[in-house]
Amino acid sequence: MAMPSSATIEIPAGTVSSYSLNIPGETYVLMGDVDASATAFSVDADNITFDGKGHTITFAQDTSGSGILSFGKNGIAIENVTINQMNKSISSAYGIYLADCNYVSILNDTIDVYKNTGIFVKSASSHVIIRDCDISSNTYGIFATNSQYLTVNESTLNSKKTNSIRLSNSGYCNFSGCECNSANTGINLSDMANNNTFTDCTVSTVIEDSIVITTANNNTFLRCNTSAIRGNNGISLVNSNWNAFTDCVSTAEKGYGINTTDSCDNIFNGCTISVIENMPVMITNSTNKFSNMSVSSTRSSAPHTSNHILTVGDSITKGVGVNYGLGYGSYLNATLNAYSPTWYVSNVGIGGTTAAQGRVTFPQWLDIYNPDIVLIMYGQNDISAGRSEQDIINDILWMAQEARNRSITPYILTTVPISSNNFKRISLNDNLTSQAALAGISVIDTYDSVDLSPGNGVHDGYDENNSLDGVHPNSVGYTLLGNYVSKHILTSVYPNSDFTGNVTSEKAPLTVTLTDKYRLASFMDLELWIRHVFNDEVQHIHIMQEIMLLA
Repeated sequence: MAMPSSATIEIPAGTVSSYSLNIPGETYVLMGDVDASATAFSVDADNITFDGKGHTITFAQDTSGSGILSFGKNGIAIENVTINQMNKSISSAYGIYLADCNYVSILNDTIDVYKNTGIFVKSASSHVIIRDCDISSNTYGIFATNSQYLTVNESTLNSKKTNSIRLSNSGYCNFSGCECNSANTGINLSDMANNNTFTDCTVSTVIEDSIVITTANNNTFLRCNTSAIRGNNGISLVNSNWNAFTDCVSTAEKGYGINTTDSCDNIFNGCTISVIENMPVMITNSTNKFSNMSVSSTRSSAPHTSNHILTVGDSITKGVGVNYGLGYGSYLNATLNAYSPTWYVSNVGIGGTTAAQGRVTFPQWLDIYNPDIVLIMYGQNDISAGRSEQDIINDILWMAQEARNRSITPYILTTVPISSNNFKRISLNDNLTSQAALAGISVIDTYDSVDLSPGNGVHDGYDENNSLDGVHPNSVGYTLLGNYVSKHILTSVYPNSDFTGNVTSEKAPLTVTLTDKYRLASFMDLELWIRHVFNDEVQHIHIMQEIMLLA
């Protein structure tokens, strides 16, 4: 807070060059618009107030510079001014540049910088307050490095190419009521940017993720809304721990609502995640806590009041090989609903995963989806990775028992035949089945659903007519697989009914043929599928418009 001054110095309109504000405790008032070839003003004393009175500073017209800069001064107030730099040929420019400055207030200012940063705070600066500002830049809206106690309230922060907000090795900063719009990342916390808080902020991005946290810990997000289009994520954490998201909303078009990689002990509570084409949440080598979540996408959603099935596994569960991830879960969903329209199947299959990796993510999937039934299908990648058979079995049985501990009914699905080395799969399936039986856990022999003689109770050879590439089923194989699993689920849930026939009855949600693996045969079927998943007319219309653009 600037000290009261005994006089006011008026600065007339015209051209300035590094005009020195050097009288301690003084108030400088801008009487008209000014321009500068490089830096316009330099704050060279403590307790300076600069009042722009609504006028404009146009700086760095010929060479690099800043609108207002200060090194090592305290108690500065910069108010009611517009700061512009629009010369695209300038290599570097800063609207306001603060180095080792403390107790600074930046109020009711408009800043538009083509090159570099709107407000740059560095070198142990602290207690900087920014309020009611409109800040735009081609690079960073606000960039704080090696600083702390930055407070930003009710401000709009725009970046055309990089970040609306970037904090690097900066902590104890507080952002509230801010609107962040960026063609790239909205909020970027990195390099031990710890103990920062964001409340009631909105973040919209086009090219990159809305919020990115990399090697940054103990940050808090409360009631923040993110929106990412194209293939970007709403919230992304990499090598970051102990961050908390409460009552946040994350929306993504083709990316993930939340994407965690090598990150642990982060908390997501009461968050709403909405994704069009991907999984709401992606977990890679991470252990975090999810509670009271609401998630939705064309692949999975929660919560559901009853009859919710969760499918976990690798790329075969995911549905690799057919368009829009139409794995066995989609056929399972259609079949179950054809019998009783109370079922929903969520698919969180992730390509390339092993049972060991699945064991890490499994409790988190249960936290997010809280299903009634979980189908567990691992083993293919474990065998390829050379893991021991018993280690694979131990991991799968552990997951099944974890589900039972939560009163969730588990079913284990065996590996399916591939074009070679099926003796390893048969051995794994046989020993897994026998050990699961001893533990009282049901196993569905899905190997027998797509081999040469499906459903005969014998592990026959590989049938190329059911396979896309020697590993993944094609649409025919997924249909057989979904039908086979459906019979077992229905027989278990409705024991007094007869499901000996083909229960699918051609009621799969989409018409996908063997010769049409990568394109939907019917947009009408897709529309019906989306209506079923979302049960929301507005969202249904939006999704169909997006898909038609991709067609």
